[in-house]
Amino acid sequence: YKGERNSQGEYHGHGIMRWLNGDVFAGLWVRGLREGLGTCHFGKGAVYVGEWKCDKMNGQGMYQWPDGQKYIGDFVENFMEGSGKCEYENGSEYIGGFKCNKRHGRGRFQCKN
Repeated sequence: YKGERNSQGEYHGHGIMRWLNGDVFAGLWVRGLREGLGTCHFGKGAVYVGEWKCDKMNGQGMYQWPDGQKYIGDFVENFMEGSGKCEYENGSEYIGGFKCNKRHGRGRFQCKN
C-alpha cells in the first residue's frame, strides 16, 4: 500500500494497493476500506471504475471484462443490481434491469445486425 493513513495507521485518504494476485486499486480509503471513487484493475484483466462502499463495488460504476464486454450501471455489494447497460463483445446490447449479475425484469435487447 502506498498512500495516506489515519492516526491509527489505517489506510485513509488517497492510496494505491497492489495485491499478490495482481489486483491494483487506486482511489479513496476510509479506515482501511475502499470507500468513495476508485479504480480496480483485476489481475485477470478486468477493470472496475466507480463507487465503493465498505470495500465493495456499490453505487454507479463500469465493469469491463478482458474480452471487451462492458456493464455500466448500478452495483450493490459487488453485484450488477438495479438499472444498467451491458455492451457485449459482438456489438449487441441490453439496457434494463439486473439482479445478482443477470438480466432481470424489464429491458431491451438489441442485436448488432
